[in-house]
Amino acid sequence: PHFWHLILIAKDAEGFKQIKQLSSEAWKRSWFKAIQRTPTYPSDLMNYVQGGHLIASTACLGGYAAWCWKMLNENKEFYLNKLDNHLAAMENLFGKGNFYIELQPNDEVYGQEQIEYNKFMLERYWGKYPFIFTTDSHYLKAEEREVHKAFLNSKSSKDREVDDFYRYAYMMSQEEIRGLMPYVT
Repeated sequence: PHFWHLILIAKDAEGFKQIKQLSSEAWKRSWFKAIQRTPTYPSDLMNYVQGGHLIASTACLGGYAAWCWKMLNENKEFYLNKLDNHLAAMENLFGKGNFYIELQPNDEVYGQEQIEYNKFMLERYWGKYPFIFTTDSHYLKAEEREVHKAFLNSKSSKDREVDDFYRYAYMMSQEEIRGLMPYVT
C-alpha cells in the first residue's frame, strides 16, 4: 500500500495530544504487522482528529492531492471528483482555516511536474482553500546539497540519484521561493 504524505502541526496542547495518539497507533500497527513504515491510516485521522486543534497541509508531490492530480490523464472526471472530495473532507475534518494546499517551488529544468501541479492547484482552488508556499527542508543551506547527497548514499549499497530530486529541498528565503514561483502574484 501507498502511504500518502500529510503535514500536521499542533496548534495547542490538545493538538499535540492528537498527534501523539496518531503516532502511537501507527507505531503499534508497524510493530504488530512487522512493517518498516509507520503509517497513519485515514481511519486514525477520523478517530483522533477533532475540534480544530491541528493545522494540516496536503504536503509535497507525495501527498494524496498530488496523486489525484497525476491521475487526471487516466480518467479526468473520476480523479477530479476524488481530488475535490478529498480537499473538502480534509477541510471538514481539520476545520475551515486549518487545512492548506501546499505548493513548493522548483525550476523549469528539474521541476516541471511541480510547476504544472502548482499552476493547476492555483487555477482550480485559489479562493476556495488557503495555500501555503514552502519547501521540503532536508538540509539547511543550498551549499549543503553535496553533504546531503553523501549522507543519502551512505545509507544504501548503491548510488542514489538525488541531485535533481533534492535540488531545492533546503530552507529557502522568501526571495528564493518567490524567484522560483513567478506565476504566483
